[in-house]
Amino acid sequence: MDEDLSKLDELILNGGLEIAGLTESGSFLYKFTDKLKDIDPELHSHMMSTMYDQIMFLWENGFITMDVTQENPTVSFTKKAFDPQSVNALPQLIKVNLKLLMQSMMEQ
Repeated sequence: MDEDLSKLDELILNGGLEIAGLTESGSFLYKFTDKLKDIDPELHSHMMSTMYDQIMFLWENGFITMDVTQENPTVSFTKKAFDPQSVNALPQLIKVNLKLLMQSMMEQ
């Protein structure tokens, strides 16, 4: 546990991780920055793979639309992504990442 905290602290101090918000229970939500690929390439690769899997899950389950034939597909949210009942039925990690994805797209 202490090792995980020191790794988290190290990533924050080196700019690879930043606070993105709070969960409903008041815990911090973090997001990785572009610096992560230089700080920890293996972790960056793992996180990119995980995010890809979760975006595909959201697409396959009708929460987002995108043209997967494009190199950098434009992602948009469906009505289902804004339906509290549908969102609450998602696994917790995917629900949190959907919220972060929505926040990051609103910032752009």
